[in-house]
Amino acid sequence: MFRKKPQVKPSSAVRSSERKTLNNDFVKQQGIEAWQHTLPSMIYGARFTGAPAAEEHLKGKELTIQGRIYGTGNGKPLLLAVSRGISSSTVIVPTVYDVWLNPFCVSYVYTPIGTLDHLKNGADLMGKGTFFYSDFPDELRKPLGPLPKGSVVAVATFDSPTVPVAVGVALLDLDRYAALPRAERHGKAVQIINVIDDSLYQLAPLSDQLAKPSELPTVLVTPEQNTENGADSSSDNGAIEEPKDTSADLEHTSNPPAPEEQQETLDDVTSNLRQLSVNDVEDFYWSALKYTIYLCKSGEISINFPLPASTLISEHITPRFPAEARLYDPAAVSFKKTSWKKASKFLKTADKNGLVKIKENKDDIRVLNINTAHKDLESFQPYSLPKPKKNKPAPVNVPADNENRRADASVAQKLSAAEFYQPKSGPAKVFQALGKDAKQFYTVTELRDTVNEYSEKEQLMTTDKKSIKLEKELRFVGSGTKLRADVYEIFKNQCKQYHLITREGVPAGKPRSGPIPKITVQVQKRQGKNRHVTIISGFEPFYIDANGLAERLRLTPGNTLTRKPFPQSDG
Repeated sequence: MFRKKPQVKPSSAVRSSERKTLNNDFVKQQGIEAWQHTLPSMIYGARFTGAPAAEEHLKGKELTIQGRIYGTGNGKPLLLAVSRGISSSTVIVPTVYDVWLNPFCVSYVYTPIGTLDHLKNGADLMGKGTFFYSDFPDELRKPLGPLPKGSVVAVATFDSPTVPVAVGVALLDLDRYAALPRAERHGKAVQIINVIDDSLYQLAPLSDQLAKPSELPTVLVTPEQNTENGADSSSDNGAIEEPKDTSADLEHTSNPPAPEEQQETLDDVTSNLRQLSVNDVEDFYWSALKYTIYLCKSGEISINFPLPASTLISEHITPRFPAEARLYDPAAVSFKKTSWKKASKFLKTADKNGLVKIKENKDDIRVLNINTAHKDLESFQPYSLPKPKKNKPAPVNVPADNENRRADASVAQKLSAAEFYQPKSGPAKVFQALGKDAKQFYTVTELRDTVNEYSEKEQLMTTDKKSIKLEKELRFVGSGTKLRADVYEIFKNQCKQYHLITREGVPAGKPRSGPIPKITVQVQKRQGKNRHVTIISGFEPFYIDANGLAERLRLTPGNTLTRKPFPQSDG
């Protein structure tokens, strides 16, 4: 398992050809049919370095594996193409997420439910805790084929034998190992690469992490029970609660459907669409721009000009693409697929054609107005648009602290931020003189009230009540007499500052040291390149999901996105 969070380089979209090659290599490695494993139509890849080996650090060494990690746009890992650390050649290892999506892509071994805790703590699967199909052929799933040393296998428990909880690599010939009596099964049988709740598993959003085996189809049979509940003991796969499930029926039939018939899924629907030309993609942008001007002319929408070019593109043009454009992946209809290559050139062309009026200021373009009297609008025919999606409210029963920050509830969330102060040596004596607890947290208003209360009690306030005599416990502020505003400021600066950020519907935690953090937005110009990059950081304390934010920014036309891992917070 990954005891530490793997170091992942910035990710990039994987081309369709590379995705198909990756899937074909995995199918060939496993000796399965193409329909037994599919990948989403859009995946991302990045180089990674990690240390999944268990207990190696106790021996004074740490086994490191390297390769490429492939996953979805929201960060859920699916495949690891390990080029170093497991074998001399590249080994493709699926994660538990991928096996849940493709349950018949690997063979299974089994272990008691109590072993799962040891696997989560970093142990490999030992021989005495490993069971095979031959041990309970009436209840367990038959292997897909031979299991020599180096085979990729999934690990399931007897409580739920159809739902893997870990994935690993066989450290020896499991076929020969299965023929041995249990008492003679010594040593490690499977090196665990991924197990639920480890650092690799937690790269996915919280919504995917919560979709654990309890929500997947299960077999209500254990090795200690008979098959009296109606399960078909002759089945190679074991009984599944949903017999109409296509994936479950594929191994029961003697004449499985052809691979090309199984490939007709939503993930591969883009392969059946016509190839878009440059003119096709440009027509999408022209239609959406004219539709926006048409709606402004009819009074259905109102746009406040001037506005940035990016706002016009993201909020008014791309949402009004024709229906055909929405069938393609966003990358297939981006500005890179046009002759303009950039949004700025598109708007300059629109300005030359008289549709809009823009103003250039170095690298910044602002749209000053649109031409509602343009002749092209006379022949424009409006088309149907999808209804806007309503933002779902943030869930109330989300756990606090770190898991909250990984939850995908960043959109339309309501936050509140407050500053608190804790008295230190000087101010603490003032609080103690009034019988107040100096270890509690106080607001700025409460600090001022405390100063006023103490000054009136000790008769330190001047007759005009504009100044305070710095005597007794207020001597740490200075000497003589000072204005009340100055005393307040010095008194506050002598206290330790804290802050607390809370989200509506979530129990508040403890205040954190320091002032309220700020989100930093920096614009930098790349050396040697005539382009600017915007770096956004410091948004994690405000419960903003980094994966969700990255996905939204990636889909904005005219933008490219680089995600870099940030140091793990202290909780």
